[in-house]
Amino acid sequence: MMANRELSADRRYMHRIEPESLAGKNLSPVEKLLETRLAAANLQIEAIRKNRDELVEENAALKKQVEQFGYDSLTGLPNKKQFLEKLQGMLTGLRPGDELVLFYFDIDKFKQVNDGHGHDEGDRLLSELGAVIQQLQTKFYRGSLGHKNPLFHTGEGGRRQDDLSIVGRQYGDEFVAAVKNFPNPHEAAQKIRNSVRRHRFRKIPGFRLTVSVGGVITRTYVPAEDLIKAADAKLYEAKGAGRNTVVICNY
Repeated sequence: MMANRELSADRRYMHRIEPESLAGKNLSPVEKLLETRLAAANLQIEAIRKNRDELVEENAALKKQVEQFGYDSLTGLPNKKQFLEKLQGMLTGLRPGDELVLFYFDIDKFKQVNDGHGHDEGDRLLSELGAVIQQLQTKFYRGSLGHKNPLFHTGEGGRRQDDLSIVGRQYGDEFVAAVKNFPNPHEAAQKIRNSVRRHRFRKIPGFRLTVSVGGVITRTYVPAEDLIKAADAKLYEAKGAGRNTVVICNY
């Protein structure tokens, strides 16, 4: 009885979906039903594949558009080019008495995540970390990492956030942050490390997220590329010192 109802229902669209495999075949009603359902399923699969391909293309186009505006599509942070431009502006604007520290940091043993859990999991982790870094930028600007930023006591508190602190993504799991006139650069670097360590990232079995931080302090103009290279070198010193640590020096 049930089979008869199914046959009656399917006959309504059997005429709309007539697979080539039915042509010239002497099939029973049940066989025709099965062939028709198979053809309908194949059409649905093809439509899903087409939609998937279109979504992939749209996503790629959107990422390209985001990056053209100077932002990293995965984390939402300024990309390498935009960070370089902003850092150059901060360095050019240094005045007597100013101090700028550039931090270069990355995730310790990040390769374990990509190799052991896949690149999608690695991307999710980087996206989460990007949000943490954006919060740190605001904290740097407000001077709320344990000290009051002296700019708020010298009539300069109305300056834009990017005038005083900037963050960005360089490559892969490598990030940068530049802070101007923060009272204690060494403590600021430790706060970066601790903020990342204490954040409740989505758990990855067998992996504990920590970062190593390298930093360089300058009180005079330095080409932005040179300062980034110097901070990167300090990051590798921090890695060599056992990871999950900080190394800072004057330029």
